[in-house]
Amino acid sequence: MGLTLDTLPEAIVFEICNWLDIFSLVNLSEVNNALRSLANTRSSFWLETLSSTDLMLSFTDPTPLSERDAQELSTAAHRAVMIERNLTSNETKLQSWRYIPWPFELSEGVTPSKRAMDETAQGAIKMHLVDGSGEWMIFVSSRNVIRVVHLRTGKVAAIYDKLYYSDRDLAAGATFVWGVEIFYEGTKHMARMVMSCSVPSESPDEDDKVTPGLAVLEMDLDAANSLVEVRLIGTKALSAFVLMSDVAGPFVVTIIPEYGNDKEGAVTMFRWIDWTPIKLPQLFKASKCCLFEEYFISIGNSPNHQLFIQIVAYPYKSCNEKSPNNSDLSDEEVARLIKIPLPLQSFHIPYTQPLPSGSYQPLFRLCHRYSGQRFSTVHLWIRSPGYGSYNIFTIKFDLFDLRTRAEKVATGSAGENLSLVQHFIGPPETKRVLQEEGLRHYAVATPSGRRYLWWRPTPHTVRYAPPNPWIVDEGYSEEAGDDSETSVTAATAAVPHEYEMFELYTSSTDGLAPLSEMEPDTLDRWYRVRVDGHQYPPGSASAKQLEGIRRLPVPKSLACMQGELFLFLLVESCGTALVQLRTGDFWVLRYGKA
Repeated sequence: MGLTLDTLPEAIVFEICNWLDIFSLVNLSEVNNALRSLANTRSSFWLETLSSTDLMLSFTDPTPLSERDAQELSTAAHRAVMIERNLTSNETKLQSWRYIPWPFELSEGVTPSKRAMDETAQGAIKMHLVDGSGEWMIFVSSRNVIRVVHLRTGKVAAIYDKLYYSDRDLAAGATFVWGVEIFYEGTKHMARMVMSCSVPSESPDEDDKVTPGLAVLEMDLDAANSLVEVRLIGTKALSAFVLMSDVAGPFVVTIIPEYGNDKEGAVTMFRWIDWTPIKLPQLFKASKCCLFEEYFISIGNSPNHQLFIQIVAYPYKSCNEKSPNNSDLSDEEVARLIKIPLPLQSFHIPYTQPLPSGSYQPLFRLCHRYSGQRFSTVHLWIRSPGYGSYNIFTIKFDLFDLRTRAEKVATGSAGENLSLVQHFIGPPETKRVLQEEGLRHYAVATPSGRRYLWWRPTPHTVRYAPPNPWIVDEGYSEEAGDDSETSVTAATAAVPHEYEMFELYTSSTDGLAPLSEMEPDTLDRWYRVRVDGHQYPPGSASAKQLEGIRRLPVPKSLACMQGELFLFLLVESCGTALVQLRTGDFWVLRYGKA
């Protein structure tokens, strides 16, 4: 009898799985009951493919893939493929949506302070962050007031206003900087947040009692009751306002600018439990940094104005717990580990445009997903000021190599020839996103770096006339903790305009070409692509970009809205898009799970 998929040894099945992309692997997992059972019981079925995919997986905590069970991996893979297929379909479906007007409704038990009530919509929504599950949105106002909104119910689950900037700090140009980590502690869903603010001065010579600094907060996220408990767990006084900050586990990484330079600065790392500084290798001045479970990534500018992606790993994963105070390590062991040299991988990025200086400030978007597996991918999106096109550079780094070097130093087994600093030449630009002609807002890259979102204003002569495949006349809202849907007509009926004003679009970078493959005669110096029906040569970079565009259906209330747009973004891991006006009103659009 010949071999079939049912009779192949597991080792051979897993080897086949390792060579498949995520779409093919999901299809394989559904071929028959035997493969379906294997996919739901053996994590080896998924690990290799999920560690290398660019699709965002629906995990809200940073647990490595190798520590997750097969059922978790199978569910995440199927959900990611379902979302991607919907977003790339010619008939994308809007599964559900919610309209949340300003002022936001308060959950029972949430009481706003006078300071929060006095804020305007534009002040209250100054900064924002959405968690990977599409459940929560955190706003930080221009007065450092925190609002946590439960997106399933549209209610404010918490208002925290105990952090602020002093008048002196505001006059000196205080920057509003923050980072958030979402995780689970047992079964409890939590968030940890680092935030810039004024804190009590640690110097007796200070004229004022407060000085620029950082605060660390923890939040208990209760989706069932649409409530969040926020508590302050630590503050740190600093010499200046930080340009950027991020948090992961018991560590905080920041960029502290030098005097006279507010575009870049020195990367500094702390263990926030006691604010012990971590000894870092020599790094270039950075303009951006992101902290993950075992490493941080910074975008550095060398003295010769060359661009680098620098990755620093730390070896003490055993003390990088979600409950660091319960670590098995003694204080003496932790004190030793946080002072050892750390390994560095530095990648030169062949970007030829000017780097930050003076008022010139390119936009950098660092796109990366922590997997805990050996090879990891980083996508760097760069947009020069005044241009709507993006240069995309992609590097891969070896986490196991970094981890091994760090562990050898930590255990004292490093030989004399072990180098802690490695230099690499990054590949040339991999792809270029062209600027659409006539856009008012530039496209926004998603967290994965392989998809982007934008909107187009429509001529006021386009009359709304159902049926329309891109206009959802009857929407649905979600009730917390309940998969049932309730028809919503209030938001639709509230907008009397009869003309479409807004169109939402998305595309992936899969079919894009780098600048080296673009035809000079089809582009102007701004790298703009026309969307007025102009015919580009088949196979050209412009034609490829236009072929991949997909229009997303939106509710009639959004399509016919009037008002100035403030933000639009897409959370790929759950297929949720958010669009917000400067009036504070916003729409939650779910193209993944309803």
